[in-house]
Order: sequence, then structure tokens, then C-alpha cells
Amino acid sequence: MKAFISALLVKRARRTSTFAALFLGLVAMAPANAQEPERARMEGLYNILSANRPPPPESVTSERDALVTGTELLLDGGFEGGYYGGSTYGTSGVSGPWTWSNSPAYLNPIWTDPPSHTGAPIPRMGLWCVYFPPIGPQTSRLYQTVSIPSGVTATLSFWLYVGTFETTTSVPYDTMKVSITDTSGVPLGSATYSNLDSNISWLKHTLDVSAYAGRTVRLQFDTYEDVSNPTIFLLDDVSILASASNASCVEDAYTMCLVNGRYKVTSHWKNQYAIPVTTANLSKAKLTDTTGAFWIAGADTYEYMIRLQTGQSNGRTWVAIPTFTDVEFWVAVTDTVNGQYKEYHSAPGNKTLIYDPFFFVYP
Repeated sequence: MKAFISALLVKRARRTSTFAALFLGLVAMAPANAQEPERARMEGLYNILSANRPPPPESVTSERDALVTGTELLLDGGFEGGYYGGSTYGTSGVSGPWTWSNSPAYLNPIWTDPPSHTGAPIPRMGLWCVYFPPIGPQTSRLYQTVSIPSGVTATLSFWLYVGTFETTTSVPYDTMKVSITDTSGVPLGSATYSNLDSNISWLKHTLDVSAYAGRTVRLQFDTYEDVSNPTIFLLDDVSILASASNASCVEDAYTMCLVNGRYKVTSHWKNQYAIPVTTANLSKAKLTDTTGAFWIAGADTYEYMIRLQTGQSNGRTWVAIPTFTDVEFWVAVTDTVNGQYKEYHSAPGNKTLIYDPFFFVYP
């Protein structure tokens, strides 16, 4: 089984003695009234850290990363579906793909929305992120069930913000564990982050979860807060991308590789006018990185073409196959990243455009 590997995109920064002074502020603002809304308490903790945090490293930006190709397996990984569970802070229940539970039950993770709540945590992107309650002692759990196809390379990534009032430099008192579990919650592999990972900036973490291909599993986040000196864990932009393993496109006389080699295109035809009827693979001519043509008798006479348009508004690669012949032919397209495959058929006598803007997912 592949090891659960974590790689930070930005060097982990340790929190400094500044938090000792911040903790004094925490004590001063801690509410005496147990009925004070928990959202206000949590926003207060966040604001104390935010007011004193250093500028983020240059490589941490508010812009989205360059797209990584693959099929997204998670639903609402950016939490933009909004607050799940109700309109009031601390309510339980779920109305989306994520499920949570914790003890005590009234402190559920929050889908926090800064525009609606002044002083609330700022999501990395969009309007929403998850704020695990830094009120201890307690545990919180957030998970989604996901099926990882067989034979793929699967990569889990997520952005984590950690700020702490702990003063230790060696003891992980408050923790977040990210796990792949079976469908009943039994851990299969995990990685743990803690108050020792405090950076009070958004950092990206990437884990290889290819070992669980072919299984239906849970992606699960568990936090634990002890009784004092809380740690803030914010979570945003969670993704599991699956891409075809060991897939590649190699050009030859009958194979063209389009869009930076991602799409493998081949074709064969049937000459219904010949006696006897003959079939053969067609030679190809790659015209541009997105357009190619096939020919039968000679390279100066194209029988039909293919064009792939990526990055379209519906999140698909559009396939267009105009034809100049009425012989029967087939064009096979393979996405070597996502592992998708489709064969397009032009019936005998057909001279109309074959057009498919829906099948191939991009990126």
C-alpha cells in the first residue's frame, strides 16, 4: 500500500512568542456569560490572531492555482454550497455532501461567510470555508464518502489555516487529523497537523491516495481541542483528483496526439463501394495542437478532420468532426489524463458534422 505522503507547497512556519502576548488578550476577552453566542467567541479568537499575524509568504496568494488535470471526485470541495445545517450558529444536521459530528454536539464546524458576519474568518477563495470550533475540550468530525475508480492515480489536496495560542514548541496539544477511512470510519491511512504547524496563513497540503483506488471510502477531518490555549483550524478548497495511471499518447502513422499530447485520436474506415468491401486504419495529418485530419489515398486529400476545443464554459472539451466523404468511418478519442474514451461513428452516406460538446470532462 502506498504511503500516505504529505508535501507542503510553502515552507511551514512556526509561531513565535508573539502568541504569549496574544493569549493575554484571549483571557481578557473570554466571556463570563456561558450564553454568549459561540460564533462571537470564535470570531473573537480569530480576530486576535489575524490582527497580529505577519504577512503571508510571497508564494501564498489569493489567486487560484494553475489547474491540475484530472477528474474531480469530491462534491463542493470549496464549501460554496453555503452553511449546512441551518441559519443559526451551532445547529446540527446536514443538507449537502459533507457530514459532521462532534462532542459536545452543539459545537459543529461552521460554514463561515465573512460578508454576512463582520470579523469572521476569511476563506481562501470564494465566500465560504469551514471553521472548526476552537473551544475545548471537544472533538469535531467532518467527512464525505467518495468512490475512487480502479486503475487511477488519485491526489488529495486541501488548504489549511492554523493559528494557535499554545506556547509550547514541542507538544501537539490541539490536532487535526486527515484520514482515508472505510465507510464505517475505520482509518486506513492518515496524516496529522497540530498547534506545532501554526502559520496563520493558508497553506496547501497534498497527499497521495492512489492506494485506495477501486474502493469507496471516506475523506475525514477530525480535530481535537484541549481545555486551554485554543488552536484555530480553517479548511478550504478540498479536492481529490483522479487521473489515468501510466497513460500516454505516442504518435505513429495512424495516431495523433492533440492538446499537448493529452488526447489520443485514431480512425479506421470501411469502403462500402469496393468489391469486396475493405476496411483499414487511416493515416493522419496533425495540423495544429488542437486540429488534425485523416486521409485515404494521399496526404493532400483530407477525408475528414477533428478539432478539440478545451476550456469551454460548461467544463467540457468540445469535439467537432467535419467530413468531406460519405464512406463509413470511426474516430476514437482517448483522454489519457481522465481515462475517458469515446468512439464516434459516421454512417455510410453521411456528410454532416459530428459534434459533441458534452462527453469529455476538462480539466
